[in-house]
Amino acid sequence: PTQDVAKPVLLWRRLQRGGMQISRDQLQQLIQLSVQHPPAQKQAMLQALVDAVDGGGSAFAALAGTPLQPLASALRVQAGCLVVPDAAFTQEGLRSCLVDAAAGVAAEEDPLPLADATEALLVEQSAPMEAMQLRHALEMLLTVGEGTQISAVVHMLLQLAQLDGPLRMHGGPPSYGDLNNFHQHLNVLSNQLNVLHEQSGLGGYLQSPFFSRSKFELFALQHVQLMVWLQRVQQGAAQAAGKAGPDLQQFLLQIAHAARVLFFQPLLLHAAQVAQYVRSVGAVGSVEPADSMQQAMQYPSDSASDAERVEWLHLNLLIQFQSLYRDVLCNAAVFELHYSNAEAGLFQAFSRLEEIYTHLIGRFPASCPLSEQEQGVLTQLCQKVVKYFQDGKQIKAVLEQNPSQGKAILVANGLASNQQFAVREWIMPFMSCFADLLKVLWTLWTQLKRKKQSMAASRRGIEQLTRLVARCALDQQQQQQQQ
Repeated sequence: PTQDVAKPVLLWRRLQRGGMQISRDQLQQLIQLSVQHPPAQKQAMLQALVDAVDGGGSAFAALAGTPLQPLASALRVQAGCLVVPDAAFTQEGLRSCLVDAAAGVAAEEDPLPLADATEALLVEQSAPMEAMQLRHALEMLLTVGEGTQISAVVHMLLQLAQLDGPLRMHGGPPSYGDLNNFHQHLNVLSNQLNVLHEQSGLGGYLQSPFFSRSKFELFALQHVQLMVWLQRVQQGAAQAAGKAGPDLQQFLLQIAHAARVLFFQPLLLHAAQVAQYVRSVGAVGSVEPADSMQQAMQYPSDSASDAERVEWLHLNLLIQFQSLYRDVLCNAAVFELHYSNAEAGLFQAFSRLEEIYTHLIGRFPASCPLSEQEQGVLTQLCQKVVKYFQDGKQIKAVLEQNPSQGKAILVANGLASNQQFAVREWIMPFMSCFADLLKVLWTLWTQLKRKKQSMAASRRGIEQLTRLVARCALDQQQQQQQQ
């Protein structure tokens, strides 16, 4: 019996052809007044009701193969109402199903797995942010108190946003010095981005029982996006060579504008997202997420599903690439005139990246069904990546066989223009390409995950709706028998 709901008057109406019906409006009222169902389940039930009535009862097909199938198959939709046939009260099979359905307790079941709609990649920007949006981002950063692992970085970003110079975002117009001044400001900003993701920042949550894997992946991929945009700003700044006087000043104005819009603005938005989430991690009353980083970093067990192995490989691929990209893009000391041990370390990381990629891409299609168009996009990117991996083996062999002259050989063969940075010049296009691949993989996997979550929520909603109808039907029958 539905003891927790206020029952509408004349809840059921007998039909001349047998059976009882209840209207959509009455069911909506029952759901909304229920204290037995959590808000998320109520929302799923209301949506299931709409789907069932508008679809002529086809939504009940989701319960095929479940204990509720006999009752779900018997329910009918007529004139915007759900109809429970008399057979449900007389036939033994249907009667027992009706009783069992009514006895189910929704509150004891696991909560609905709802997708986080806020999880999205950063959007490339081409114009200055509106003042209101910028102010909101800065205010979000101001909410980060002392003692968190990112507070120092956040405070520095707030200072840099107001610091007099070419990248100033708030508190006054930017000012322009020379090219060295621009590079100094840009390097400080890029350093803060990387510190945000080092062990002292987000990297410190790598084994956290309270940090969600999906959030960690999202923030890491946003870091990769920001490095791609930083790379483009660096490449644009390199075009200053040969400029002087008014031409150089005009160029400084343009490249500083590009750095603010393309790099600094999304960096502030990224930091604001991170700050907002970090505030909730480990807070009083917080619970361990189902996909905690502590669990996500554990090597998959022998009984792990292919999907679980894909998620583990994807996380590790992202972390490996994130570290490699940071060293190549922001650590110029790695590159010396001759092939160095540090550069050999980069190639080791490059080989490790290929190893993880190979395992992941071999499992991905079977775990994530793709449309013909999606398969075409993924295949094209994979072909480019594989070509880079093949070229990398050859370049590594040349450098190892000729440590002192290997870079000069790369320049002579047109693979680079600067001997000291020959390895960096060759690998930078790969970084952009691999970043695109990671974005595609994340998007495809996220779409699949959200689709599965939506289907699970829909099935749970129709299941709880069926249970509610069963409880109401039995309650009404008991009332009629007592009259």
